[in-house]
Amino acid sequence: MLLVLYSVISLQNLASEALFVNIETPKSALALESPENTTKNLLGDFLNPIATSTAVLTANEGQRKLLDFSCDGNCNNRGVCTYGVCNCSDLYYGSSCQDYPEHLNWDQSKEIKISPNSWSYYLIEFGELELEADVTKNPIICYVQSLNTHYPTLPNQRHYTSIIRLHAKDSAQFAQIQGNYAEKSTLVLGFHCESKHEACDLSFVFNDLSKVNERPYLVWIILGIVVTVVRGM
Repeated sequence: MLLVLYSVISLQNLASEALFVNIETPKSALALESPENTTKNLLGDFLNPIATSTAVLTANEGQRKLLDFSCDGNCNNRGVCTYGVCNCSDLYYGSSCQDYPEHLNWDQSKEIKISPNSWSYYLIEFGELELEADVTKNPIICYVQSLNTHYPTLPNQRHYTSIIRLHAKDSAQFAQIQGNYAEKSTLVLGFHCESKHEACDLSFVFNDLSKVNERPYLVWIILGIVVTVVRGM
């Protein structure tokens, strides 16, 4: 019985020595779990990929240096922090899920500057719209996604329902949103700067075509009223 007990204690000591490395040993940088979390995280890291901290041993410092994998503001409680990166939900975006798409009105002008290889998102109701855009520097692609789905998400380069390519040139560009969208359904517009080194400048407005189409009739009505008044005089 004593022999069995001695063997168990020896195996426990051997396992403990295998888990920890002498800090002063001149080795290259080693990543080890913090002592107080080692036993708890032996299986935890495999079952839960979300990490919070890791202790690092360096030969130069001879001490443990803590690397923090937490997210700023805990992603503002709008996403999940995974290895220091926020995976945002409910259309929020940004490094800490701090941004939300701005809602645009029809005939509302907008001027924006998009950082290289970055996104700018907006919400708008679908209808008889025409995008009038002026891109002065670097091409931009507008990805469109409908929110009338079970899992509304921001459009990206893989998931979108329609696309509008905007080239950098002096004159204004006109394009209509194509797609099988329900009337007055909400769309998410994702403008992506295609340049990886320079920012993109964009000014745009969504013209209400229903008003534009009504203008000729209004002109004829006004002319008819004027002619009637002149004849009556």
